[in-house]
Amino acid sequence: MTNAGRTVIGYVATGYGHRNVTAIRTDIDRWYSFYPNIQGIFFDETSISVEDVDFYQNQAAYLRTKQPKSQAFFNPGTSNPEDYVNQISNSTFVVFEGTETALLNVRFFSGWIRAPCYNFANAQWKYRSAAIVHTSSNYQVVVDTVVNYGIGWVYVTDDVMPNPYDVLPSYWANLMSYISSKNRATESKFSEI
Repeated sequence: MTNAGRTVIGYVATGYGHRNVTAIRTDIDRWYSFYPNIQGIFFDETSISVEDVDFYQNQAAYLRTKQPKSQAFFNPGTSNPEDYVNQISNSTFVVFEGTETALLNVRFFSGWIRAPCYNFANAQWKYRSAAIVHTSSNYQVVVDTVVNYGIGWVYVTDDVMPNPYDVLPSYWANLMSYISSKNRATESKFSEI
């Protein structure tokens, strides 16, 4: 996948800041041992407490000892407080995780991501925000919605609860082509400015 220009990351649960640091780092080490070319780690079950910022900054710093350009993705499963986002630099935050229906409910989605820390008008914020959408039959509408909100990372699947992440989406190849076309359009737009 990395040869195809895709970002490949490993998964590490953090227990909302309560998981043992040694266990987290052992997981990170395993990912880089098994797959030395991965480009980062998806830290799941992250706390949104400002008191846990140091804990997550330390995990991101440890990750970057494996590869300095490794990307840290943090997923609390809810919106992130402004202080939290501003204190953990060079990282990406999941600002939405849910169904296609929830994503397309404009009032719900607008309320989630219109906090002051989500400066989607700033092109740099794009690379610090992600959306994860499951139970989606129309990946094109989902990708277009996420792009329109200025969110830079997206994962879409037609898989459903209780575990919508246990298989790749049935439309994986088409999704990758569609996202690539969106990326080319965005790059072209910015190069014209």
